[in-house]
Amino acid sequence: MMEPIVAEFERRLRTVTYRPPRIPYLSNLTGTWITAEEAINPTYWARHLRNTVRFGDCLAELANMPGQFASRSGPGKCFVRASAKFRRNAERLSVDAAFTRDNERSLAAPCKRLERVWTRGVEVDWAKLYASEQPPPHVAAGLSI
Repeated sequence: MMEPIVAEFERRLRTVTYRPPRIPYLSNLTGTWITAEEAINPTYWARHLRNTVRFGDCLAELANMPGQFASRSGPGKCFVRASAKFRRNAERLSVDAAFTRDNERSLAAPCKRLERVWTRGVEVDWAKLYASEQPPPHVAAGLSI
C-alpha cells in the first residue's frame, strides 16, 4: 500500500538536513545497529517506509547484550508479544511499548512511558524536560504555601 508514495516521500526527504545519531539504536529496516551513513541517507528512510519491519532481528541483537532495554513507540502490543521468546532467553531484556489501544490518545501515556524508561535506569535530563515550564505565580514570586 505504501509503494505509490515512496518516490515522492524520498524526494521530500532530500529537503531535510540530517545529522548522524548521537545515541546508538537498532534499525528496524536492517535488524542491526544503524550506521551514520544510513541515518543521514534519504533512500534509507524511503526504504524504511516500504520494507519489512525486523523487530525479531533487533530483539535477538539486544538479547545477546545483558541489561538491555527495548522500547517501541507505536500503537498496539504486538511488539511486546513478539518479544516474549527473546525475554525468556535473555537474562535482563526488558521490553516496553509506548502506546496501547487503551491509552494511545491519553495525555498520560507519555508520562507513563517516561516513568517506565526512568525506572529501568535510563537517565532523564529533568532540567531540559521542564525548561519551557512556567512555575506557578506563587513559586515564581518565591512564596511557599
